[in-house]
Amino acid sequence: MSDPINVGLYIRVSTQEQAEEGFSVGEQTERLQKYADAMGWNVYQTYTDAGWSGSNTERPALQEMIRDIEAGHINKVAVYKLDRLSRSQYDTLWLIEKVFLANNVEFLSMSESFDTSTPIGRAIVGLLAMFAQFEREQIRERMQLGKSARAKTGAWMGSAHVPRGYEYLDGELHVYLPEAKQIREAYDLLINGAPLRTIEKIFLEKGYQQRNGPWTTSTLGRVLKSRVNIGEIRWHNEWLPGNHKAIVSTEVFEKAQSIMDQNASRCTPIRRGRYTHYLSGLLVCARCGARYGAKRVDSKYKGNVTKRIYFNCYSRSQQVRSSATRDHCDNDSWREDILNNAVFDEIRRMRSSILKQKNKPTESLTGRIAALQKEIKTIDAQSARLLHSYTLGLFSDEEITQKKKSLNTRKERLETELRRVIQQESSSSTAQELIESFESILETGDFNAIRSVIEGLIDTIYIDGQSLEIKWRF
Repeated sequence: MSDPINVGLYIRVSTQEQAEEGFSVGEQTERLQKYADAMGWNVYQTYTDAGWSGSNTERPALQEMIRDIEAGHINKVAVYKLDRLSRSQYDTLWLIEKVFLANNVEFLSMSESFDTSTPIGRAIVGLLAMFAQFEREQIRERMQLGKSARAKTGAWMGSAHVPRGYEYLDGELHVYLPEAKQIREAYDLLINGAPLRTIEKIFLEKGYQQRNGPWTTSTLGRVLKSRVNIGEIRWHNEWLPGNHKAIVSTEVFEKAQSIMDQNASRCTPIRRGRYTHYLSGLLVCARCGARYGAKRVDSKYKGNVTKRIYFNCYSRSQQVRSSATRDHCDNDSWREDILNNAVFDEIRRMRSSILKQKNKPTESLTGRIAALQKEIKTIDAQSARLLHSYTLGLFSDEEITQKKKSLNTRKERLETELRRVIQQESSSSTAQELIESFESILETGDFNAIRSVIEGLIDTIYIDGQSLEIKWRF
Protein backbone atom coordinates (compact mmCIF):
# COMPACT_ATOMS: atom_id res chain seq x y z
CA MET A 1 0.00 0.00 0.00
CA SER A 2 1.46 3.37 -1.03
CA ASP A 3 2.09 6.11 1.49
CA PRO A 4 -0.75 8.61 1.87
CA ILE A 5 -0.37 11.97 0.15
CA ASN A 6 -0.33 14.79 2.65
CA VAL A 7 -1.11 18.02 0.85
CA GLY A 8 -0.72 21.56 2.12
CA LEU A 9 -3.26 24.00 0.71
CA TYR A 10 -1.79 27.48 0.39
CA ILE A 11 -4.22 30.43 0.29
CA ARG A 12 -3.25 34.08 -0.20
CA VAL A 13 -5.30 37.17 -0.86
CA SER A 14 -4.67 40.87 -0.58
CA THR A 15 -7.53 43.29 0.08
CA GLN A 16 -7.13 44.90 -3.33
CA GLU A 17 -7.08 41.54 -5.17
CA GLN A 18 -10.17 40.33 -3.34
CA ALA A 19 -12.04 43.49 -4.31
CA GLU A 20 -10.90 43.51 -7.93
CA GLU A 21 -10.58 39.81 -8.85
CA GLY A 22 -12.82 37.95 -6.41
CA PHE A 23 -10.08 35.62 -5.06
CA SER A 24 -11.64 35.43 -1.61
CA VAL A 25 -10.17 33.19 1.09
CA GLY A 26 -13.39 31.21 1.30
CA GLU A 27 -13.59 30.59 -2.44
CA GLN A 28 -9.97 29.42 -2.74
CA THR A 29 -10.28 27.15 0.31
CA GLU A 30 -13.53 25.55 -0.88
CA ARG A 31 -12.24 24.79 -4.38
CA LEU A 32 -8.92 23.40 -3.19
CA GLN A 33 -10.58 21.26 -0.52
CA LYS A 34 -12.99 19.74 -3.07
CA TYR A 35 -10.07 19.11 -5.45
CA ALA A 36 -8.09 17.35 -2.71
CA ASP A 37 -11.13 15.24 -1.74
CA ALA A 38 -11.66 14.23 -5.36
CA MET A 39 -7.99 13.19 -5.67
CA GLY A 40 -8.11 11.25 -2.41
CA TRP A 41 -5.43 13.39 -0.74
CA ASN A 42 -5.20 14.03 2.96
CA VAL A 43 -5.17 17.76 3.70
CA TYR A 44 -2.45 18.14 6.30
CA GLN A 45 -3.14 21.85 6.84
CA THR A 46 -4.56 24.91 5.11
CA TYR A 47 -2.08 27.81 5.23
CA THR A 48 -3.77 31.19 4.85
CA ASP A 49 -2.08 34.59 4.35
CA ALA A 50 -4.97 37.07 4.32
CA GLY A 51 -4.11 40.63 3.35
CA TRP A 52 -0.48 39.86 2.41
CA SER A 53 1.26 40.97 -0.77
CA GLY A 54 2.79 38.39 -3.09
CA SER A 55 5.84 40.56 -3.79
CA ASN A 56 8.03 38.73 -1.24
CA THR A 57 8.15 35.54 0.84
CA GLU A 58 7.97 37.19 4.27
CA ARG A 59 4.47 35.92 5.00
CA PRO A 60 3.63 34.09 8.24
CA ALA A 61 1.60 31.22 6.77
CA LEU A 62 4.06 30.67 3.90
CA GLN A 63 6.96 30.50 6.35
CA GLU A 64 5.03 28.01 8.49
CA MET A 65 4.39 25.84 5.41
CA ILE A 66 8.09 25.92 4.51
CA ARG A 67 8.96 24.72 8.03
CA ASP A 68 6.44 21.85 7.73
CA ILE A 69 7.88 20.90 4.33
CA GLU A 70 11.42 20.80 5.70
CA ALA A 71 10.14 18.71 8.65
CA GLY A 72 8.71 16.13 6.20
CA HIS A 73 5.05 16.62 7.08
CA ILE A 74 3.96 17.50 3.52
CA ASN A 75 4.69 15.82 0.19
CA LYS A 76 2.47 17.99 -2.03
CA VAL A 77 1.53 21.70 -2.17
CA ALA A 78 -1.56 22.94 -3.99
CA VAL A 79 -2.62 26.51 -4.84
CA TYR A 80 -5.64 27.90 -6.63
CA LYS A 81 -3.45 29.87 -9.02
CA LEU A 82 0.32 30.28 -9.41
CA ASP A 83 0.31 33.97 -8.49
CA ARG A 84 -1.25 33.02 -5.12
CA LEU A 85 2.14 31.48 -4.28
CA SER A 86 4.10 34.56 -5.41
CA ARG A 87 4.05 37.42 -7.90
CA SER A 88 7.84 37.46 -8.11
CA GLN A 89 9.48 35.28 -10.77
CA TYR A 90 12.60 34.87 -8.66
CA ASP A 91 10.65 33.90 -5.52
CA THR A 92 8.45 31.43 -7.44
CA LEU A 93 11.42 29.58 -8.94
CA TRP A 94 13.28 29.68 -5.62
CA LEU A 95 10.33 28.10 -3.80
CA ILE A 96 9.94 25.37 -6.43
CA GLU A 97 13.67 24.59 -6.83
CA LYS A 98 15.05 25.18 -3.32
CA VAL A 99 12.06 24.28 -1.16
CA PHE A 100 9.60 21.99 -2.94
CA LEU A 101 11.79 19.86 -5.23
CA ALA A 102 14.68 19.91 -2.74
CA ASN A 103 12.36 18.19 -0.23
CA ASN A 104 10.65 15.86 -2.75
CA VAL A 105 7.44 17.87 -2.61
CA GLU A 106 5.26 18.14 -5.72
CA PHE A 107 3.62 21.44 -6.57
CA LEU A 108 0.42 22.01 -8.52
CA SER A 109 -1.96 24.79 -9.42
CA MET A 110 -5.64 24.18 -10.06
CA SER A 111 -5.78 26.86 -12.78
CA GLU A 112 -2.61 25.90 -14.65
CA SER A 113 -1.55 22.40 -15.67
CA PHE A 114 2.16 21.56 -15.30
CA ASP A 115 4.41 18.89 -13.81
CA THR A 116 7.29 20.33 -11.77
CA SER A 117 9.17 17.02 -11.94
CA THR A 118 10.06 17.58 -15.64
CA PRO A 119 12.30 20.26 -17.26
CA ILE A 120 9.41 21.33 -19.54
CA GLY A 121 7.09 21.67 -16.58
CA ARG A 122 9.61 23.84 -14.73
CA ALA A 123 10.05 25.96 -17.86
CA ILE A 124 6.28 26.51 -18.03
CA VAL A 125 6.29 27.53 -14.38
CA GLY A 126 9.10 29.98 -15.17
CA LEU A 127 7.07 31.55 -17.97
CA LEU A 128 3.97 31.81 -15.80
CA ALA A 129 6.01 33.34 -12.99
CA MET A 130 7.46 35.88 -15.42
CA PHE A 131 3.97 36.93 -16.48
CA ALA A 132 2.86 37.11 -12.83
CA GLN A 133 5.77 39.43 -12.06
CA PHE A 134 5.00 41.51 -15.16
CA GLU A 135 1.40 41.84 -13.99
CA ARG A 136 2.57 42.89 -10.51
CA GLU A 137 4.79 45.58 -12.00
CA GLN A 138 1.90 46.81 -14.12
CA ILE A 139 -0.28 46.96 -11.01
CA ARG A 140 2.41 48.99 -9.25
CA GLU A 141 2.61 51.42 -12.16
CA ARG A 142 -1.18 51.80 -12.24
CA MET A 143 -1.19 52.37 -8.50
CA GLN A 144 1.38 55.16 -8.84
CA LEU A 145 -0.71 56.81 -11.54
CA GLY A 146 -3.79 56.33 -9.39
CA LYS A 147 -2.06 57.86 -6.37
CA SER A 148 -1.01 60.88 -8.40
CA ALA A 149 -4.56 61.38 -9.64
CA ARG A 150 -5.90 60.84 -6.11
CA ALA A 151 -3.49 63.44 -4.72
CA LYS A 152 -4.72 65.98 -7.24
CA THR A 153 -8.25 65.48 -5.94
CA GLY A 154 -7.06 66.51 -2.46
CA ALA A 155 -7.01 63.07 -0.81
CA TRP A 156 -4.31 62.50 1.80
CA MET A 157 -1.75 60.04 0.45
CA GLY A 158 -0.55 58.67 3.74
CA SER A 159 2.85 58.53 5.44
CA ALA A 160 4.57 56.66 8.24
CA HIS A 161 2.49 58.60 10.76
CA VAL A 162 -0.93 60.24 10.68
CA PRO A 163 -0.50 64.02 11.27
CA ARG A 164 -1.06 65.27 14.82
CA GLY A 165 -4.55 66.68 15.19
CA TYR A 166 -6.03 64.18 12.72
CA GLU A 167 -7.09 60.55 12.47
CA TYR A 168 -7.32 58.43 9.32
CA LEU A 169 -10.77 56.88 8.85
CA ASP A 170 -12.38 55.39 5.75
CA GLY A 171 -9.55 56.61 3.51
CA GLU A 172 -9.73 60.24 4.67
CA LEU A 173 -8.25 62.55 7.29
CA HIS A 174 -10.66 63.68 9.99
CA VAL A 175 -9.98 66.23 12.72
CA TYR A 176 -9.11 64.47 15.98
CA LEU A 177 -10.58 66.91 18.50
CA PRO A 178 -8.44 66.19 21.61
CA GLU A 179 -5.17 66.88 19.75
CA ALA A 180 -6.62 69.57 17.48
CA LYS A 181 -7.78 71.58 20.51
CA GLN A 182 -4.24 71.54 21.92
CA ILE A 183 -2.72 72.52 18.58
CA ARG A 184 -5.08 75.50 18.27
CA GLU A 185 -4.11 76.54 21.79
CA ALA A 186 -0.42 76.27 20.87
CA TYR A 187 -0.96 78.61 17.90
CA ASP A 188 -2.78 81.09 20.17
CA LEU A 189 0.01 81.01 22.76
CA LEU A 190 2.69 81.47 20.10
CA ILE A 191 0.93 84.42 18.47
CA ASN A 192 0.45 86.01 21.88
CA GLY A 193 4.18 85.95 22.59
CA ALA A 194 4.92 82.59 24.21
CA PRO A 195 8.04 80.84 22.87
CA LEU A 196 7.88 77.12 22.13
CA ARG A 197 9.76 76.27 25.31
CA THR A 198 7.16 78.12 27.38
CA ILE A 199 4.30 76.41 25.52
CA GLU A 200 5.91 73.05 26.28
CA LYS A 201 6.02 73.86 30.02
CA ILE A 202 2.42 75.12 30.01
CA PHE A 203 1.22 71.95 28.29
CA LEU A 204 3.22 69.82 30.72
CA GLU A 205 1.63 71.58 33.70
CA LYS A 206 -1.87 71.13 32.23
CA GLY A 207 -1.23 67.46 31.60
CA TYR A 208 -1.69 67.72 27.85
CA GLN A 209 -0.69 64.66 25.83
CA GLN A 210 -0.31 63.94 22.16
CA ARG A 211 -0.53 60.38 20.84
CA ASN A 212 3.12 59.58 21.59
CA GLY A 213 3.26 61.16 25.03
CA PRO A 214 3.92 64.66 26.38
CA TRP A 215 4.51 67.54 23.99
CA THR A 216 8.12 68.61 23.45
CA THR A 217 9.58 71.77 21.92
CA SER A 218 10.70 69.87 18.82
CA THR A 219 7.30 68.19 18.35
CA LEU A 220 5.50 71.52 18.77
CA GLY A 221 7.78 73.20 16.24
CA ARG A 222 7.29 70.42 13.69
CA VAL A 223 3.50 70.29 14.12
CA LEU A 224 2.99 74.07 14.03
CA LYS A 225 4.96 74.26 10.76
CA SER A 226 2.86 71.60 9.01
CA ARG A 227 0.62 72.93 6.25
CA VAL A 228 -1.69 69.96 6.83
CA ASN A 229 -3.14 72.15 9.60
CA ILE A 230 -4.54 74.56 6.98
CA GLY A 231 -6.09 71.84 4.84
CA GLU A 232 -3.24 71.03 2.48
CA ILE A 233 -1.57 67.71 1.57
CA ARG A 234 1.97 66.95 0.44
CA TRP A 235 2.68 64.95 -2.69
CA HIS A 236 6.21 64.66 -4.12
CA ASN A 237 7.50 67.73 -2.22
CA GLU A 238 4.57 69.83 -3.41
CA TRP A 239 1.73 71.15 -1.25
CA LEU A 240 -1.73 70.76 -2.79
CA PRO A 241 -5.23 71.71 -1.58
CA GLY A 242 -6.64 68.87 0.51
CA ASN A 243 -10.14 67.58 1.21
CA HIS A 244 -9.77 67.52 5.00
CA LYS A 245 -10.86 70.31 7.34
CA ALA A 246 -8.27 72.83 8.49
CA ILE A 247 -7.41 73.11 12.19
CA VAL A 248 -6.50 76.81 11.93
CA SER A 249 -6.98 79.55 9.37
CA THR A 250 -4.30 80.43 6.83
CA GLU A 251 -3.97 83.85 8.47
CA VAL A 252 -3.18 82.32 11.87
CA PHE A 253 -0.79 79.81 10.29
CA GLU A 254 1.19 82.41 8.33
CA LYS A 255 1.43 84.69 11.36
CA ALA A 256 2.78 81.81 13.41
CA GLN A 257 5.37 80.99 10.72
CA SER A 258 6.55 84.61 10.71
CA ILE A 259 6.95 84.58 14.50
CA MET A 260 8.85 81.28 14.48
CA ASP A 261 11.16 82.57 11.71
CA GLN A 262 11.85 85.73 13.72
CA ASN A 263 12.51 83.72 16.88
CA ALA A 264 14.87 81.42 15.00
CA SER A 265 16.83 84.37 13.62
CA ARG A 266 17.31 85.70 17.16
CA CYS A 267 18.42 82.37 18.58
CA THR A 268 22.17 82.81 18.13
CA PRO A 269 24.53 80.66 20.20
CA ILE A 270 25.71 82.27 23.43
CA ARG A 271 29.41 83.03 23.11
CA ARG A 272 31.77 82.17 25.91
CA GLY A 273 32.25 85.09 28.29
CA ARG A 274 29.15 86.90 27.02
CA TYR A 275 26.79 88.26 29.70
CA THR A 276 23.16 87.19 29.54
CA HIS A 277 20.42 89.01 31.41
CA TYR A 278 16.73 88.41 32.03
CA LEU A 279 15.69 91.94 30.99
CA SER A 280 18.06 92.77 28.12
CA GLY A 281 16.27 94.33 25.17
CA LEU A 282 13.13 95.11 27.16
CA LEU A 283 14.33 98.23 29.01
CA VAL A 284 13.63 101.70 27.59
CA CYS A 285 14.36 105.12 29.04
CA ALA A 286 11.09 106.99 29.63
CA ARG A 287 12.89 110.34 29.36
CA CYS A 288 14.86 110.09 26.12
CA GLY A 289 13.61 106.90 24.48
CA ALA A 290 16.99 105.19 24.37
CA ARG A 291 17.54 101.59 25.38
CA TYR A 292 19.13 100.54 28.64
CA GLY A 293 22.28 98.49 28.37
CA ALA A 294 24.13 96.29 30.88
CA LYS A 295 27.63 97.05 32.09
CA ARG A 296 29.78 95.23 34.63
CA VAL A 297 31.23 97.37 37.42
CA ASP A 298 34.03 96.03 39.62
CA SER A 299 34.43 97.60 43.05
CA LYS A 300 37.26 96.90 45.45
CA TYR A 301 36.95 97.16 49.21
CA LYS A 302 39.62 96.02 51.65
CA GLY A 303 41.18 93.81 49.04
CA ASN A 304 37.91 92.16 48.04
CA VAL A 305 36.60 92.69 44.49
CA THR A 306 32.83 92.80 44.01
CA LYS A 307 31.46 92.37 40.48
CA ARG A 308 28.02 93.73 39.78
CA ILE A 309 25.90 94.44 36.71
CA TYR A 310 24.25 97.84 36.27
CA PHE A 311 21.78 98.94 33.64
CA ASN A 312 22.24 102.45 32.25
CA CYS A 313 20.50 104.56 29.66
CA TYR A 314 22.67 104.59 26.52
CA SER A 315 22.23 108.37 26.25
CA ARG A 316 23.74 108.68 29.74
CA SER A 317 26.53 106.11 29.48
CA GLN A 318 27.42 106.76 25.80
CA GLN A 319 28.96 103.28 25.78
CA VAL A 320 27.17 102.55 22.49
CA ARG A 321 26.91 105.90 20.74
CA SER A 322 24.69 104.58 17.94
CA SER A 323 22.09 103.63 20.56
CA ALA A 324 22.02 107.07 22.24
CA THR A 325 19.22 109.47 21.34
CA ARG A 326 20.84 112.60 22.82
CA ASP A 327 24.16 113.77 24.21
CA HIS A 328 23.14 113.39 27.82
CA CYS A 329 20.35 111.92 29.95
CA ASP A 330 19.98 112.12 33.73
CA ASN A 331 17.84 108.98 34.14
CA ASP A 332 18.81 106.66 37.00
CA SER A 333 21.02 103.58 36.81
CA TRP A 334 19.67 100.32 38.19
CA ARG A 335 21.61 97.44 39.72
CA GLU A 336 20.60 94.26 37.93
CA ASP A 337 19.51 92.20 40.94
CA ILE A 338 17.37 95.06 42.28
CA LEU A 339 15.82 95.68 38.86
CA ASN A 340 15.09 91.95 38.37
CA ASN A 341 13.37 91.71 41.76
CA ALA A 342 11.30 94.83 41.05
CA VAL A 343 10.07 93.39 37.75
CA PHE A 344 9.44 89.96 39.27
CA ASP A 345 7.34 91.61 41.99
CA GLU A 346 5.27 93.37 39.31
CA ILE A 347 4.64 89.99 37.64
CA ARG A 348 3.55 88.55 40.99
CA ARG A 349 1.18 91.47 41.59
CA MET A 350 -0.32 90.98 38.14
CA ARG A 351 -0.70 87.24 38.86
CA SER A 352 -2.46 87.99 42.16
CA SER A 353 -4.83 90.40 40.42
CA ILE A 354 -5.69 87.85 37.75
CA LEU A 355 -6.30 85.12 40.30
CA LYS A 356 -8.73 87.33 42.23
CA GLN A 357 -10.76 87.95 39.11
CA LYS A 358 -10.68 84.36 37.98
CA ASN A 359 -13.72 82.19 38.70
CA LYS A 360 -13.29 79.11 40.82
CA PRO A 361 -12.01 76.33 38.56
CA THR A 362 -14.56 73.74 37.61
CA GLU A 363 -13.89 70.07 38.17
CA SER A 364 -11.41 68.73 35.63
CA LEU A 365 -12.95 66.69 32.85
CA THR A 366 -9.65 65.16 31.77
CA GLY A 367 -10.63 61.72 33.06
CA ARG A 368 -13.89 61.72 31.12
CA ILE A 369 -12.10 62.83 27.95
CA ALA A 370 -9.53 60.03 28.36
CA ALA A 371 -12.30 57.47 28.87
CA LEU A 372 -14.12 58.58 25.72
CA GLN A 373 -10.90 58.52 23.73
CA LYS A 374 -10.27 54.97 24.96
CA GLU A 375 -13.75 53.85 23.91
CA ILE A 376 -13.27 55.37 20.44
CA LYS A 377 -9.91 53.59 20.03
CA THR A 378 -11.57 50.33 21.08
CA ILE A 379 -14.15 50.75 18.32
CA ASP A 380 -11.36 51.47 15.80
CA ALA A 381 -9.67 48.23 16.86
CA GLN A 382 -12.96 46.34 16.49
CA SER A 383 -13.36 47.78 12.97
CA ALA A 384 -9.87 46.59 12.05
CA ARG A 385 -10.61 43.08 13.36
CA LEU A 386 -13.89 43.10 11.45
CA LEU A 387 -12.05 43.85 8.20
CA HIS A 388 -9.60 41.03 8.92
CA SER A 389 -12.51 38.62 9.54
CA TYR A 390 -14.02 39.70 6.22
CA THR A 391 -10.79 38.87 4.37
CA LEU A 392 -10.92 35.42 5.99
CA GLY A 393 -14.43 34.94 4.62
CA LEU A 394 -16.02 34.61 8.05
CA PHE A 395 -18.84 37.07 7.31
CA SER A 396 -21.02 37.83 4.32
CA ASP A 397 -21.18 41.29 2.76
CA GLU A 398 -24.56 41.91 4.40
CA GLU A 399 -23.27 40.89 7.86
CA ILE A 400 -20.16 43.08 7.49
CA THR A 401 -22.26 46.07 6.40
CA GLN A 402 -24.60 45.68 9.38
CA LYS A 403 -21.79 45.26 11.91
CA LYS A 404 -19.82 48.16 10.43
CA LYS A 405 -22.91 50.40 10.56
CA SER A 406 -23.44 49.55 14.23
CA LEU A 407 -19.81 50.39 15.07
CA ASN A 408 -19.97 53.67 13.16
CA THR A 409 -23.19 54.66 14.99
CA ARG A 410 -21.56 54.01 18.36
CA LYS A 411 -18.45 55.92 17.35
CA GLU A 412 -20.44 58.94 16.14
CA ARG A 413 -22.30 59.03 19.44
CA LEU A 414 -19.05 58.90 21.42
CA GLU A 415 -17.44 61.61 19.27
CA THR A 416 -20.45 63.86 19.82
CA GLU A 417 -20.15 63.32 23.57
CA LEU A 418 -16.40 63.96 23.38
CA ARG A 419 -16.92 67.29 21.62
CA ARG A 420 -19.46 68.29 24.27
CA VAL A 421 -17.12 67.40 27.15
CA ILE A 422 -14.19 69.22 25.58
CA GLN A 423 -16.31 72.33 25.16
CA GLN A 424 -17.22 72.13 28.87
CA GLU A 425 -13.61 71.87 29.96
CA SER A 426 -12.56 75.15 31.50
CA SER A 427 -9.53 76.87 30.01
CA SER A 428 -7.61 79.94 31.10
CA SER A 429 -6.67 82.81 28.89
CA THR A 430 -3.22 82.97 27.35
CA ALA A 431 -2.13 85.61 29.83
CA GLN A 432 -3.30 83.53 32.78
CA GLU A 433 -1.48 80.45 31.56
CA LEU A 434 1.79 82.29 31.09
CA ILE A 435 1.67 84.28 34.28
CA GLU A 436 0.62 81.31 36.41
CA SER A 437 3.58 79.30 35.15
CA PHE A 438 6.08 82.03 36.06
CA GLU A 439 6.60 81.19 39.75
CA SER A 440 7.25 77.51 39.20
CA ILE A 441 9.60 78.21 36.30
CA LEU A 442 11.43 80.85 38.35
CA GLU A 443 12.09 78.21 41.02
CA THR A 444 13.87 75.99 38.48
CA GLY A 445 16.59 78.62 37.96
CA ASP A 446 16.64 77.76 34.24
CA PHE A 447 17.76 81.01 32.64
CA ASN A 448 16.38 80.26 29.18
CA ALA A 449 12.99 79.16 30.54
CA ILE A 450 12.67 82.24 32.78
CA ARG A 451 13.73 84.54 29.98
CA SER A 452 11.20 82.91 27.64
CA VAL A 453 8.30 83.49 30.05
CA ILE A 454 9.34 87.13 30.60
CA GLU A 455 9.46 87.67 26.84
CA GLY A 456 6.00 86.15 26.55
CA LEU A 457 4.59 88.45 29.23
CA ILE A 458 6.38 91.75 28.75
CA ASP A 459 6.72 93.90 25.67
CA THR A 460 8.58 96.89 27.17
CA ILE A 461 9.74 98.14 30.57
CA TYR A 462 9.90 101.95 30.80
CA ILE A 463 12.28 103.34 33.42
CA ASP A 464 11.74 106.79 34.87
CA GLY A 465 14.08 107.39 37.80
CA GLN A 466 13.15 104.79 40.39
CA SER A 467 9.76 104.11 38.80
CA LEU A 468 8.92 101.32 36.40
CA GLU A 469 6.06 101.11 33.95
CA ILE A 470 5.49 97.77 32.25
CA LYS A 471 3.79 97.39 28.91
CA TRP A 472 2.34 93.90 28.95
CA ARG A 473 1.78 91.77 25.90
CA PHE A 474 -1.84 91.13 26.87
